[in-house]
Amino acid sequence: MINSVKQFSIPKFLGLAFLPGAVILAWSLILANPALGNLPILLAVLLAIPLGLIPVDLLVIKYFSRKEGVEFMEAVGNKVEIPFKKALPIVLGIFVFIIGLAAFLPAIEHEFWQPIFVWLPDWFRFDKITYDAIPQNLIVIIVVINLIFNGVLGPITEELYFRGFLLPRIERLGKLAPLLDSILFTIYHFFNPFELIFRFVAFAPIAYTAWWKKSFYLSAAIHCLANLSSSIIMAITVLPMLNGH
Repeated sequence: MINSVKQFSIPKFLGLAFLPGAVILAWSLILANPALGNLPILLAVLLAIPLGLIPVDLLVIKYFSRKEGVEFMEAVGNKVEIPFKKALPIVLGIFVFIIGLAAFLPAIEHEFWQPIFVWLPDWFRFDKITYDAIPQNLIVIIVVINLIFNGVLGPITEELYFRGFLLPRIERLGKLAPLLDSILFTIYHFFNPFELIFRFVAFAPIAYTAWWKKSFYLSAAIHCLANLSSSIIMAITVLPMLNGH
């Protein structure tokens, strides 16, 4: 199946890739700043998903669908539905790869980036998150929002936007298209620069899978499975701490 969406220039592609990240960063700064929202950075970023990521991504797609005179999903490419039996080994294979990376790479990477981002205030550093320091009344809120928005709705929206909407619009670049898409997806997480290497290595296979199979449904399944697993692990880790507060 060949994508039939209109192609974007590289500058337009760059701008649209970074736009939601800029909005998430703005919300995170407002909500986590001690002089403003004074929320833990983890909660601030999680709230930025429904406040920034989801509405911006959907509004951009809606804008271009109306501009191009098509229905919302007609502005999206990579919509091939892969049979379950064919999708399962691909999804599980990449999922296991990501989980393997997550077991060691982020911790190593945090150490690498610490001296480089030493100028960031402590209240905005993901490498210094400690669940013990989060007020008890916020723990359950964080767990629930993390499961819903970081585990499911956020990844689906990101894949719809990056692999369904943006990636097909630079398909003229061939094999370089998913590479560029992966690089920009990595950088657009301005709010957490401490896992750039992990994010690129983990999500480049997701972008190439969507490009190869022409299916953002497939990449969304992998992304959701990875994020939801992480969210469940966090819940298992932090909820028992409630009795210790």
